[in-house]
Amino acid sequence: MEVDYIVIGAGSAGCAVAGKLAEGGKHSVLLVEAGGENRSPLVEMPRGWVRLWQNPKHFWLFPVEAQTGRPAGEQWAYGKGLGGSSAVNGTLYSRGQPADFDPWQEHGPEWSWAQMERVYREMEDFRGPAPHPSRGKGGPLQITELDGSRFKPVFDAVFKAAAAMGLPYQPDINAPGQSGIGYSQVTINARGRRSTAYGAFLKSLHPLSNLQIVTEAVTQRILLRDGRAVGVEVEQGGRRLIYTARREVILCAGVLNSPKILQLSGLGPAALLQRQGIKVAIDLPAVGDNLREQVMLTRSYRLHGAAGLNREFRGWRLWRNLLEYYLFGRGVMSYAASELTAFLPFGSDPSWPRVQMSISPYSFSAQSGEKAEPGRGAPDPFPGISITCMFLRPRSTGRLSLQSTDARAAPRIEANWLSDPQDRTDVAGLFRYMDRLMRRPEFGGLVGEETFPKDGATTDAEILASVMQNFGCGLHGTGTCRMGRDPGTSVVDSRARVHGVTNLRVADCSIMPTLISGGTNGPAMAVGRRVAELILEDATPS
Repeated sequence: MEVDYIVIGAGSAGCAVAGKLAEGGKHSVLLVEAGGENRSPLVEMPRGWVRLWQNPKHFWLFPVEAQTGRPAGEQWAYGKGLGGSSAVNGTLYSRGQPADFDPWQEHGPEWSWAQMERVYREMEDFRGPAPHPSRGKGGPLQITELDGSRFKPVFDAVFKAAAAMGLPYQPDINAPGQSGIGYSQVTINARGRRSTAYGAFLKSLHPLSNLQIVTEAVTQRILLRDGRAVGVEVEQGGRRLIYTARREVILCAGVLNSPKILQLSGLGPAALLQRQGIKVAIDLPAVGDNLREQVMLTRSYRLHGAAGLNREFRGWRLWRNLLEYYLFGRGVMSYAASELTAFLPFGSDPSWPRVQMSISPYSFSAQSGEKAEPGRGAPDPFPGISITCMFLRPRSTGRLSLQSTDARAAPRIEANWLSDPQDRTDVAGLFRYMDRLMRRPEFGGLVGEETFPKDGATTDAEILASVMQNFGCGLHGTGTCRMGRDPGTSVVDSRARVHGVTNLRVADCSIMPTLISGGTNGPAMAVGRRVAELILEDATPS
């Protein structure tokens, strides 16, 4: 098959890229996805992600190198199949802040908050009672603000406690340039169904003859000829297939798989490629470097005087809630991972928050060696409330490197969690902040004793040891194909073109030179749409 554009990866960014390139029918587009079609009814149900968690049919599972102080067997789970992580995540939606994107202009004029805000506005269909003027209406991606009336006494207490800590209520939590707390915004439509990147950007286009989608096809390498990307080699059902591109190949396989595919194709650190017996096409030392991930802390407490959600996930109530969802598209199975979201300055400029906080009236027990992270494990048998904080911009960086020429093999991941001393100080302070908030008198006895991690850590050393054992990965990685001007320290230029290779771009979170102040699902889609615009601009004769 020969097409104009080949897009590798049908995740949040890849669907956005392929949809934009295929619009209007002018260009032929092939989207190659290693996973399946994600047709499980648990994908459509927002709360269904709890059951799908770490199922290899729906997730890539990446083992992480052992690190002192961390539990053994750590692995990161990123979405797989049509829609990628947007099909299996907790549906929480954030956009990032102007201060995240404006500095990208040092790498080139194509990136600014003004550009990204426009892209968000065009792709959003936001349903909320008090939208900020920057929000979009009528776009392909349906976003809903959650209604917290069912838990009003609990959430009113949370709002009062947060206000006493200097965190005001925000009617639109994704309003740019401000901190505060409000109801979560989620990629869920008006019928209570998950809104995925595939459903938003591709489902209506898929019948068109100019858009082809191939699933269960694992990319082996990008084909290069005389310094130009000309196609891809994939393995599907035991067969090796070649697809060629007349115009460009766009790599959207994510922060871990995109650098791996580049390295398999001979694009990466020369010494690493030579050790693996791969012919070096271009020596790009930064491929796989600059890996940044967000630290996720959780503390859970007993909830007194309110039922909470724990009992809704057990016994006959669970079956009733499933029936309510499938009959009417409502109820607790149509909720997101957390009902409340906050952005905290945490010692920085209030317009550029360093922490994302989520609060929900549930708590989970660790089961079979798992962590008691939000939505992962079994619900406690008593009412509970959990607070989760994402440390958004750690200074510590990791790296990723190829350890096998088998395209199905996971790369080597060195997380280097909290290797920067300032990160350790900040995370310990955040751990204490979470408890201070939940002990505020505004709760009036609603919040009781801590149930997780419940290890009595008080000193800096004890807190750091507890944090290292119990924090989770935010799964919001960036930077492994970072944008920049210098081929020695970056992988793509400001138009997402791979240094030294023509007709090859990367368009996903891996090109982000810095972390985003929030989850990366929305930003991944926006970056994909923006790169597709740049591709179309370059394809149009001046």
